[in-house]
Amino acid sequence: MITNFEEITVGLSHVEATVVLPKVIELLKYRKGKDNAITNKKIRNLLTAMGHEVHPAQIRKMIHQIRMKGLVNNLLASAKGYYVSSDKEEIEKYVTSLRERAAAITAIADELE
Repeated sequence: MITNFEEITVGLSHVEATVVLPKVIELLKYRKGKDNAITNKKIRNLLTAMGHEVHPAQIRKMIHQIRMKGLVNNLLASAKGYYVSSDKEEIEKYVTSLRERAAAITAIADELE
């Protein structure tokens, strides 16, 4: 859990893990390439149509679980949404971006201390 974000960073609920997460995986795993990206909002709209009201933070929490457990390999994100990439260079650039963002956050924390 992350301090001040406990409600949205706590583990998945039973329903999220057993009912909603498998549906999110299905919505993501065939989204090959940036042109087939799906946004958080579109995922929520599709889930709502299936009878599941989901908050944007819940989708992000499920995306985190999907990535951490390798449930959808090479799941990247852009301004266009979430998608799967098989492009090694694109994956490397995404990893670099993640590391740079983490370093920027760490620099802010260091400055505040």
